[in-house]
Amino acid sequence: MQTYKMWIDGEWVDADSGETFRTYNPATGEVVAEVPRAGLSDVDKAVAAARKALPAWRKKSQAERSEVVARIAAAVREHAGELAEMEIAEHGACAWHAPLMMGFAAGNLDLAAAGARTCTGLVLPPAPSKGDTPGAGPSTVAYMQREPVGVCALITPWNVPSLLISSKIGPALATGNTCVLKPPSLNSGIGLKWAEILAGLDLPPGVVNVITGPGATIGEALASHPGVDLVSFTGSSEVGKAIIAASSETVKTLIMELGGKNPAIVLEDADVEAAAKELCAIAFENVGQNCASRRACTCRRRSTTGS
Repeated sequence: MQTYKMWIDGEWVDADSGETFRTYNPATGEVVAEVPRAGLSDVDKAVAAARKALPAWRKKSQAERSEVVARIAAAVREHAGELAEMEIAEHGACAWHAPLMMGFAAGNLDLAAAGARTCTGLVLPPAPSKGDTPGAGPSTVAYMQREPVGVCALITPWNVPSLLISSKIGPALATGNTCVLKPPSLNSGIGLKWAEILAGLDLPPGVVNVITGPGATIGEALASHPGVDLVSFTGSSEVGKAIIAASSETVKTLIMELGGKNPAIVLEDADVEAAAKELCAIAFENVGQNCASRRACTCRRRSTTGS
């Protein structure tokens, strides 16, 4: 069993209450990790740390932030074996599938580092005067400047833990935001393993904070916290509705990826055997926990003659 602490303001800390909970190997029932059970005061500390770190982080050049996210990608590749082992043990991922997800996670971070460099401001053409309607003069310049949103609460699901952590942390950091990450209770050890990797990169304290605890209390506290500017959540529609409601009092920016599996449509002229093989592969490759099919349909067109 691995014992973890939370990562808040660049320090390893226990929950203020001292309470912990355990995560388990779904295949064997063995204890995998013991992690802190955060409370509301821990949420306050994590958000305060992220907000304190925000001014300096957002002032860094785009090149500097992209370089940091690229270093995170390199660190994920370096520790891919450890992360994959955690996903196998704590999530129940297949031994061949977990390493594949580490490659995708690192790729997501590389994409965020590179893509953020294109998020520049725009010079907009001014609208000329028309008749009696006043408009901008020929010497007017209209400029759109992109700014970070602020402190981002990142709430990730259990089905592809590392992949979703990378999908949320990378774009947030690269564009000048600071983060509070809450991994799912079922595999919180994976989230704190990510914290260990991030701690080894000498990031400014508070830029990324990782807290663990029940979604019903910690997730809701993040969604309603006045110090949080954006909530990014991936999970069920039911929980998503609760987050939307909790965030409405402070009118936060929301990024919500909700729902379950998408349907597959097999047309009459499809190769049914090929379609069945394809759909079974995607349905069971992640121990039945994928939320998407590779293709909406597998179709073989019939040949036709005539005009």
